[in-house]
Amino acid sequence: MKAGRTALRQAEKRIPPDLRRQIERGIKDGQKRFDATVKDIRARVSKATAPGEIDRALKRFSGLSKQVEGLARRDNRPAQARGAQACRA
Repeated sequence: MKAGRTALRQAEKRIPPDLRRQIERGIKDGQKRFDATVKDIRARVSKATAPGEIDRALKRFSGLSKQVEGLARRDNRPAQARGAQACRA
């Protein structure tokens, strides 16, 4: 552990102070943006977990799965018809 700390101090001494401050400021700003994004996501999740939102989402999901099933059936029929015609020939 001590060797790692010593190496860190030596590396810090090699970096100019203004560059070090600039890097630290960038890290601090990035952390603020990250925290704000996490807070926003948490707010959206808590809003989305309201009972009405869950019901609406389930209805949308149900409608989408019916559409996908319909598309799969529609796309599957011509392939089966083509296969039947090929077998007859």
